[in-house]
Amino acid sequence: MHEMSLPQAILDIIEEHAARHAFTTVNSVRLSFGRLSSIEPKALEFAFEVLSEGTRAAGARLQFDILP
Repeated sequence: MHEMSLPQAILDIIEEHAARHAFTTVNSVRLSFGRLSSIEPKALEFAFEVLSEGTRAAGARLQFDILP
């Protein structure tokens, strides 16, 4: 299920950027992906919410730009 690996990869990227740019909190994450990418936004939101608990992205909102 890629809905678990994608949010983990997003959190890894957030941690990398936080180390470089010294921020402590993430309020939102904007993602762009194609309509045919097989990503289910609701499942991704749920997995991100679960995996982000206790991280600097806890409570962050995912925003989607779904492209044709």
